[in-house]
This record gives sequence, C-alpha cells and structure tokens, in this order.
Amino acid sequence: MFFQAACNPFNQLKKENSMKPLLAASGFVIALTACNSLSGTPNIPIGKETNEYKVTEAGGVWAELKTDSPAQSNYRYGFTILLKHAERVRSVKIERIENGRAETVIDDSANGTTQPVWQPQQPDGTRSRLHGKGIGNTSWVGQTAEHNLTPAQSPWLYQSGDMQQHYRITITDMQGKQTVLHQPTMIPVKVKQLFRNFIRQ
Repeated sequence: MFFQAACNPFNQLKKENSMKPLLAASGFVIALTACNSLSGTPNIPIGKETNEYKVTEAGGVWAELKTDSPAQSNYRYGFTILLKHAERVRSVKIERIENGRAETVIDDSANGTTQPVWQPQQPDGTRSRLHGKGIGNTSWVGQTAEHNLTPAQSPWLYQSGDMQQHYRITITDMQGKQTVLHQPTMIPVKVKQLFRNFIRQ
C-alpha cells in the first residue's frame, strides 16, 4: 500500500502502478511528497517551470516503514520532472545547496536515463527512470540512495520545525542546451510527526 502525503499528511491512500508494494503486515510504503507543487498557500514553494520542463516533485520521501523499527525503516528522496517537448534528455544533475556548498544527490550524465525501469546512477545507490510515453507525457524520475530512519542517518526527521531544503537542478537536452532550475522544498513538521508516530519515535 502506498500513502502519498503532501502538505496534508492525511491525503487519500493511493496506489502507484510504477512501483510494487514491499510490505508485510508490519509495515507499508509511504510516498511523502515535499511541498513544492502547491500554490496559493503562504510560505509553500511551488514547482519551478519553464517552457520545456516542470518540476512536479522535488525532495519527496519514498519510505518503507517498519513499525517500531527506525533501523529497518528506509527512505529515498524522490524527484520528478515533466519533459514538455521531449521524450528524454541527455542528462539531469540534482544538487542540494546548503550554506553555499553543493552536494550532488543524483547525476545520470554517465548513464543517460532512457528506460522505464530503474537505471543505476551516481552517487552509488541512486537511480532514475522514465515514466509515461509520448511528447508532453513523459517524466524523468530520480531517487537518491537509500537511508534508514535512525537519528544518525535521518537527522531531519528528529529536528524541530519544518524541513526546508534548496536544490539546483541542471537539465541538458539532446542538443546540449542546459537549463538550471533552483527549487526550494519543505516538509512540514506535522508530516514528520506522522513518520515518527509510525516508527514510535
């Protein structure tokens, strides 16, 4: 079962046909979308958009949760970019910007994303794929390496207040043209609490 929560953590349960449930009775998979695509709400960033691309997910959390077990609960940050006028691009590089420093979280420049199945990317453990088919209906999808939900690997979950991050997304099309998008994201404290309640932290 997949639970997609955006700014409202109690959104309707939703199946995602591109991924398979990984659950036993003691856990389930949650798709937690960071608040980067909602408009009309104060302080909530919206997905960046150009004539060629639209960020529809950035910094969302795809998590497999085990009741009472942060060490056995895992997550990845997810990113989705709608390709408005193409079915693929040459490369996508996503960096987290913090205190003026850039950390690469996904880079497919050495292994261009061309398939609807997950392809391994850099850094180690990251992956990407294409979703949809046809001009205007295809999205590039990427996920970071997997981490567990212990305080050591996921300090953001245990820190007070909303989690806010900033990403630099560099997209290179098949002709070599680069587009750079600066995307802020936010995961509200009430959604973090939903995770902690399930893993009993």
